[in-house]
Amino acid sequence: MYSNNSYGESKKEPVDVSRNNCVFDTKDFYPIPPYAVERLLEVETFKGLTWECVCANGTIPKVLERTNYEAFGTNIIDGGYDRFDKQIDFPNTNLLAPVNNIITNPPYKHVEEFIQRSKQHAIDKIAMLLKTECENECQYEMFQDNGFPLKAIYSFGEKVSFLRISNTECISGTMAYGWYVWDRHYSGKTNKYIL
Repeated sequence: MYSNNSYGESKKEPVDVSRNNCVFDTKDFYPIPPYAVERLLEVETFKGLTWECVCANGTIPKVLERTNYEAFGTNIIDGGYDRFDKQIDFPNTNLLAPVNNIITNPPYKHVEEFIQRSKQHAIDKIAMLLKTECENECQYEMFQDNGFPLKAIYSFGEKVSFLRISNTECISGTMAYGWYVWDRHYSGKTNKYIL
């Protein structure tokens, strides 16, 4: 199991993820603004260790740590998060033991793979920032799993502005996003809310 002691102490240099760099396009790298994570934590609680499996520049684990959650981050590339734990290709890994929760902003073109793999690794909850139209575009079974049911969809009332790696320039969103939260211990219908 991971602990805070498993993090490396060396500070990493940020990866160039400009629109002209192939890493940006092929890895679908759009770091989310901290307020998007904070809004999730206002409506959901997470107990135990939380894994951000596409940590990019570390926005999600940083917000979790700042709000007294135990968290760690991995990614297929090192996106500059100073406590980057391991380089892991999440949909294709069997390397890690299960964790209590997974909170992530998965690459859109691999959403279904990330949902399936998250259900294998998470013990309690999964929260994913997804396009609100994903429910219509992804396989229906992903959202109707009685073994790990979709508890809630928290849609943002405004468009989420994603950040470039410098965290200073926003990319205006044209799509509506929301937090999709699966809870293994939940029973009942999926609730929908506006954040």
